[in-house]
Amino acid sequence: MPLGRIRAAVVAAIVLLSSGVASAKGSDPSRLVGFSVAKRDEGTVVTISGSKAPDFTSFVTADPPGVVIDWSGSVIDRASRDLTFDAGMVRAVRAKQMASESEKVTRVRIDLAETVPYRVIADGTRLL
Repeated sequence: MPLGRIRAAVVAAIVLLSSGVASAKGSDPSRLVGFSVAKRDEGTVVTISGSKAPDFTSFVTADPPGVVIDWSGSVIDRASRDLTFDAGMVRAVRAKQMASESEKVTRVRIDLAETVPYRVIADGTRLL
């Protein structure tokens, strides 16, 4: 298979998993508790685990290529702030705590080797 087709077939899917509570709204913020990256038949899957259903926005960056997820109403708990990889489509996963006067936001940046299609699918208390 030509390299261009292989690159086009790669999909970076972001999975946000929640445990327990069905809503990110409320007095206690969601706790971002971990990351993982796995290669699957359909592409590379980045999992971001939290304690509540995510309230998020995502967007793509071109230079450097990547995906950014802003998880509103959340704080970093035991999550690794930096995961780096020497090879593969996902080069790094980083989290940064941001705060405004009204709420806390965790920004997760997924650095990619190149721009590829990605998807985020909502399914109950998780996003696939």
